Amino acid sequence: MLTPVFALQEETRLIPDPAGTFEVRCINGARTVKGKCCGYCSYAPHAGYLTGDMARKHRCFEKECVFLYSCADTGDEARRAARREAKTAEKEQRRQAAGLADAVCAATRGIEDFRAVRVEPDGAAGLVVWYASVFGIDDRAVTAAVEDAVGRSVCLRPLRCDMAAAARLIFGPEAALTVQMG
Repeated sequence: MLTPVFALQEETRLIPDPAGTFEVRCINGARTVKGKCCGYCSYAPHAGYLTGDMARKHRCFEKECVFLYSCADTGDEARRAARREAKTAEKEQRRQAAGLADAVCAATRGIEDFRAVRVEPDGAAGLVVWYASVFGIDDRAVTAAVEDAVGRSVCLRPLRCDMAAAARLIFGPEAALTVQMG
């Protein structure tokens, strides 16, 4: 529905918006994509859609023209806002996960023959830390160190790999920590 921008008190009529229409007629007779239009003019001599440039040229907003109707589709705006919020939340989650990964790396840096390979969220407040180790490690000491660093409960899980693969992960070029989003 097209809603009036500057409606008179006694007139609040709505104009049905043609659904599924992508190309529309403008007030100058040209045809344009509906997404580029900011409004609709119902003035009989030149009724049609307006782009932003046309609205500025005709000074529709300055005159507070009662024939001007808004094309803003609130459903599209709500979907765009929801998408923006989801992207923002995802960026924040990735930023927090990267911070946790850095904290895990810092907490385990001094442990010999040990490398945290992946950090995953586990439930609401926990973390799962996947690690590679050439020799056995003291799980309780590592768990306590990581929990102190990140302030969350931690579950250590070893990667199942042979000694050569573990050595490459710990000492080789693939020694970078990856973050797995849940």
